[in-house]
Amino acid sequence: MSRLTLTLFGSLAITLDSQPVTHLESDKVRGLLARLALEPERAFRRETLSALFWPETPASRAAQNLRQALYALRQAIGDAYLLVTP
Repeated sequence: MSRLTLTLFGSLAITLDSQPVTHLESDKVRGLLARLALEPERAFRRETLSALFWPETPASRAAQNLRQALYALRQAIGDAYLLVTP
C-alpha cells in the first residue's frame, strides 16, 4: 500500500510514497486535502465543504468547484485516501 504524508506546519508539503506531490496548483485544493486529513474519520457533507472554500460563490458554482477539486485530488493521490460519495 502506498503512503501519503502531509506536513502542515510551515510550508505545506505533500508526499506520496516518498515522492513530492507538486501538481496540486490550487491553494484551495491543497487546503481541501489538509482539511480532510485533519479529521480522517469524519464524513463531510459536500455543502459544508463548498461553503467553507467558496463562501462568496453561488451554491451551484461552489458545488462545481468542489467536484473539480475532488477530481484534482483523486488524480494526484489516487482513490486509496479519499472516499467520495454522491
